Amino acid sequence: MISGYPAERHRQQALACAALLRAGPGRPKELRSVAPDAGRILLRNVYGWFERAERGIYRLTADGEAALRRWPDESVALVADRELVTAGLLGSDDTPIAA
Repeated sequence: MISGYPAERHRQQALACAALLRAGPGRPKELRSVAPDAGRILLRNVYGWFERAERGIYRLTADGEAALRRWPDESVALVADRELVTAGLLGSDDTPIAA
């Protein structure tokens, strides 16, 4: 659950987006289940964690990877990882599963 002050909620949602994009590029609509503001977060890219791969598709930057290592215990990022494992996109050891 995302809670807290606006800046904290923004960071939590950005971390959730980053966790999902760790498996590969994605669209904002694919991220909304864990980050309702995914489109705005990816477009504004306040932290520099995302880059546009092509129209409507974003990927994680090296800074985004570093953020996931810096805040590994964020509950939203962990929820996002569980969704990836459930969807078969991320192994239980946090390694992306090749398509």
